[in-house]
Amino acid sequence: MQVNEALAKLDDESKIFYLDIGPLFIAKDGSISKSVMPDYLHPSERGYETWAAAMEPKLEELLGETP
Repeated sequence: MQVNEALAKLDDESKIFYLDIGPLFIAKDGSISKSVMPDYLHPSERGYETWAAAMEPKLEELLGETP
């Protein structure tokens, strides 16, 4: 969490953008599902789909695209 807090401070809303998507990978009980990160480090296909879906709105905004 400390690393993410430090990285968030780098967000200048111009060239550097921080998206806190970590909570999308955490279950209600605080664990990480093996279906999202089988080795608790690298995303599975489902994990990458979650990651992509979280980033898509910001990427569309930056590219000037409308959904």
